Amino acid sequence: MPASVHPKAVLVAAKLPEVDATAFDASLDELARLVTTLGYSVVARISQARSHLAPAAVLGEGKLQELAELTEVLQTAQSQGARRLGGGEPG
Repeated sequence: MPASVHPKAVLVAAKLPEVDATAFDASLDELARLVTTLGYSVVARISQARSHLAPAAVLGEGKLQELAELTEVLQTAQSQGARRLGGGEPG
């Protein structure tokens, strides 16, 4: 199955102080493998070091904005790709 047919996934993670960088990276790598096994294409990773998890949000406002912008870029690219594929065929 071509990569363009797979749904896209962005991995989002918060790194807490008690988790060392090697373990954190290994966990994200494992998550990426699991997500890929489910048929998704991992297109980005967003992570943020946090002192603790807040009840309202895992990520801070800046990282949430980064995620929103990335999502918009991915949706625009997907729409343009679909138009290119559809636009080149005879009607």
